Amino acid sequence: NVTLENIRIRYEGGGSSEDAKREIPEYPEKYPGYGMFGTLPAYGFFVRHAKNVRFQHIDLAFEQDDHRPALVCDDVSQLKIFDLDAKSTASAQAVVRLENTDSVFIHGCQPQKTPTTFLRLEGEQSRNVVLMNNDFTQVRNVWQKAKEVKDNAVYSANNRNP
Repeated sequence: NVTLENIRIRYEGGGSSEDAKREIPEYPEKYPGYGMFGTLPAYGFFVRHAKNVRFQHIDLAFEQDDHRPALVCDDVSQLKIFDLDAKSTASAQAVVRLENTDSVFIHGCQPQKTPTTFLRLEGEQSRNVVLMNNDFTQVRNVWQKAKEVKDNAVYSANNRNP
């Protein structure tokens, strides 16, 4: 039950493609303090093991090229993303990467001109992802899925596509 709203952040950037692929260890017995996981796989927000999370009116960018997604969610259910504006690079796999997510609603997004994919979906548990009323005319690909994701995991309607 977390809502992040009306946030504009400019990061230093510089994250690598290897950083984007990092497996983040689980430390359930410790309180997650800043820096305990090192460089995260997202340059903006990394969310794991959460329910009912909302991102509304979020503007993310970086100074130096960063090859990580802006937002990575792993094992998140009831995720809502509204009006996400996030910078990306050609080598980033996607602007948003979702892994094992369920009941996701992405709407009202108009990504900056980006040579990459907006959404990458991974994990066998990923399902019920809705893309609705977005302007994707500035992205190369709207979404892609890993082979383990079921074909019907994403529903897309009323979007402006590339």
